[in-house]
Amino acid sequence: MSPNTFAAPLDTARPLHLSSFDPASLARRILELPPLPTALAEAMRVLSHDELPAQHCVRAIEREPALALRVVQLANSGFYASPSRVGSLGDAVRLLGLRAVAAVLAAVSIKQMMGRLPGSLHEQDRRWHHALATGCGARELARERGLDAEEAFVAGLLHDVGAWLLAAFAPEQLPLVQSLQDVEKLDLCSAERRVLGVSHEDIGAQVAHLWRFPSGIAAAISHHRQPRSEAEGGTELERLVHVAEALVETMEHTAGESAPVTQAPLQPEVWQALNLDHALLDRVCERTRAALASLEYA
Repeated sequence: MSPNTFAAPLDTARPLHLSSFDPASLARRILELPPLPTALAEAMRVLSHDELPAQHCVRAIEREPALALRVVQLANSGFYASPSRVGSLGDAVRLLGLRAVAAVLAAVSIKQMMGRLPGSLHEQDRRWHHALATGCGARELARERGLDAEEAFVAGLLHDVGAWLLAAFAPEQLPLVQSLQDVEKLDLCSAERRVLGVSHEDIGAQVAHLWRFPSGIAAAISHHRQPRSEAEGGTELERLVHVAEALVETMEHTAGESAPVTQAPLQPEVWQALNLDHALLDRVCERTRAALASLEYA
């Protein structure tokens, strides 16, 4: 796999028009997606296999000097609070651990990918802020629950990958989805399926399979809006990402932004399954704001 796989923008010059749109056309477009960039693929391998030698990941980063510089910059941010200055990729792995470096690498790679999707700079910034905030929120929730914080961070970053591709491949249909939500008070996935025959969660599941994401991250992408119960095979990670997204959208609204039409309500079943309380959520919100600020200005 070439390290420059994503050097060119995705082929979004031919959006799916209303007259020609059907789920099969969208499925074909998903299958035409190029492989993951080498560095991001290596990060995913690290998150799947703890025994992977550190040099595999380091070499993948070193092939792209600009990427390596950004990873070192972020490793020095307040997000990771390294005990000493990180001067190289080797330092980052030694001081923070391979999984933490893989998570930073994933964040940098995902932002690069998002920058190649169509849309205004404002829209790209909005998508990135939401993804980054959800990743930070999921990471803080995972730390509270004693779960893998780095996997949660990456799952939060990627949770809306299906929505990004819908915006790229079917932009003309999205106002219809929003109108249907307004008129019939439907949740986002139901409205998407009515208009498109498929939801952004469904597309996210296809992409996660195509790009061979770790199973936990794939489940969070596929079920972050409507997490499954434990009896249905649901994972705690998908529930954490669900809560993180709901918290982030509430934080965005209380910060003065208008409430999004697509806002994800916090499912009562998830609240009960995770045994959440308001004091815990207040702590998570406070730490999420701090983590987000440390990353955005790093």
